[in-house]
Amino acid sequence: MLVTSNGASHTDHKTDSVDHKQLLPFVIGKLESEIQNLELGATTLLTQIEIIWIKKGRGNLIADFSTVAFDGNIIFCLAPGLQRRIVTDTELHGYYLSLSTDFLRLSEGQTHSSILSAQHVRVSRFVVLEPDKDLAYEMTDVISKMIKEYSNYYLLRSEILKGLVKVFAIYLTRNTKPNLSAAVTGRDSEMVNRFMTLVSMHFATKKKVSEYADELCVTPNYLNQMVKRATGFPASYHIQQQIVLEAKRQAASSGLRMKEIADALGFQDYAHFSKFFKTYSGISFSNFKSALTT
Repeated sequence: MLVTSNGASHTDHKTDSVDHKQLLPFVIGKLESEIQNLELGATTLLTQIEIIWIKKGRGNLIADFSTVAFDGNIIFCLAPGLQRRIVTDTELHGYYLSLSTDFLRLSEGQTHSSILSAQHVRVSRFVVLEPDKDLAYEMTDVISKMIKEYSNYYLLRSEILKGLVKVFAIYLTRNTKPNLSAAVTGRDSEMVNRFMTLVSMHFATKKKVSEYADELCVTPNYLNQMVKRATGFPASYHIQQQIVLEAKRQAASSGLRMKEIADALGFQDYAHFSKFFKTYSGISFSNFKSALTT
């Protein structure tokens, strides 16, 4: 009898490939065999953490409105909620990993300092890494073991996969700059995570730091200090950027006029919204819309 990660028992020795992938809250494999998950050329809204390691191939990856050109030896770490598109005219080779935040949390244990920790995923939503030769060799070994465990039903399969994911996350973190691997821990870390979650849910109706501080039962000054210590930016910055990002998304994906987008984002005065957008994005709304068509 086999026991899956969700506790269900199975007496069959084999399952079809679709059920096999659904048993664990992540997908892993060589990029060339998982290429359908990338939906090349299409814009995809990510619902899980996604790691794309391109060893061979060239093109552009667009995450929301940031574009990175690649030509092999590059790793993209993408957070849930991002809109991702890959444009390429070559075959891509490498590795693909998609995992839920819940599975990652289980693999982390008490570790909060990796680049894939809940805190870093919420703050550094789009990370680009170029692994050096030695680390790339070690990471290839770890990811090959993950693929082997994922493809078979060995004893304690889920536990080993959690451990390998944790090791892989540590190797990813070693490729980052020192300031990216510094994390706030304990209660403060949890507060920052809760703040970022609340902002993603309520940015259209709550635009003041004090409103989020009340929700978290702390003072605005304390919340600002914790958020800035963890991210390098005050709480107000994250609220402003979330609003700007959503405005850009709506402008790019719908035929709505500026006034309609302003209404959807909780601005009663669209002139105020226009000023807000230019101040915190560095470009006027009309110029941004024009750039989308060029």
